[in-house]
Amino acid sequence: MNGWPGQTETSFADRALAFGRDVYSGHGKIEILPKVGAATLDEMAVAYTPGVGYVVRHLLEYPENLSLQTTKDNMVALVTDGSAVLGLGNVGPRAGMPVMEGKAVMFKALAGIDCMPLSLDVSSPEQFCDVVAALEPTFGGINMEDVAAPNCFPILRTLEQRLSIPVIHDDQYGTATIAVAALINAVKLTGRRMGDIRVVVNGVGAAGAATVSLLEELGVGDIIAVDRVGVLQRGVNYPFVHWREIAARTNRENCYGDLAEALQGADAFIGVSVGGLVSEAMVTAMAKHPIVFALANPEPEISPDRALAAGGCDHGKRAF
Repeated sequence: MNGWPGQTETSFADRALAFGRDVYSGHGKIEILPKVGAATLDEMAVAYTPGVGYVVRHLLEYPENLSLQTTKDNMVALVTDGSAVLGLGNVGPRAGMPVMEGKAVMFKALAGIDCMPLSLDVSSPEQFCDVVAALEPTFGGINMEDVAAPNCFPILRTLEQRLSIPVIHDDQYGTATIAVAALINAVKLTGRRMGDIRVVVNGVGAAGAATVSLLEELGVGDIIAVDRVGVLQRGVNYPFVHWREIAARTNRENCYGDLAEALQGADAFIGVSVGGLVSEAMVTAMAKHPIVFALANPEPEISPDRALAAGGCDHGKRAF
């Protein structure tokens, strides 16, 4: 793992460990505060009993007003089982909790949305779905986070069917959306056409599978998906259904080999795997002005400075 630019890994690690650990009240990055006055006995009586009884009776008569009387519509559940935390893998629900708190900070700071981190100690996709479905009355949306493939695919499909509120798996379509949006911009800046380029996606888990789907929708000329078994090829009986489905739709020329071979002559690389997999030589072997999106977290497949040194694009002094 690398520190933030301009800081050593040790100093950055110390900051991360201290951030939210010793704050003015307890520990952690977030808290819950009332939006209404609750300083006097009268205000307490209105907020809770006996005043709240009138709200309950109102909702019994007009259940459609739940969003008007409660915070439901501005409250999102950030749900994880800790099975795919950052690039660190299956760390479990407890070690995954800091990521959920960090995401809650981002939701509030960037969009004004309140979030509740929920780390679930569950043993199956069915149990995960049952717990989340039972939470529906409380929340206006569900944001799945750090749930590993292949379980994340049936979980998302099941929750979409069972819930009447929006549900998204951030690692799938959150990651895919920003990667593909950046690719659209990079293609324009480098004078390419989407239908002519070859894109290598490394890491065919939740994020990689969703990225491949969006690339197909964009009409990318050739997509090559790579995972630990190498380039995914048609006709191979891979252990995961989503690998077999992606292999059947991609790799136009049915080429084979490892990541280094896949990158030869490629226009763009989108990495959603683990850090340190891409060398400068691999970038040099790509097409002229290669587009490199090394998105592995917390350590990228190749650092921006190394990608630039190997010939990666640098429009407006920003590497991509």
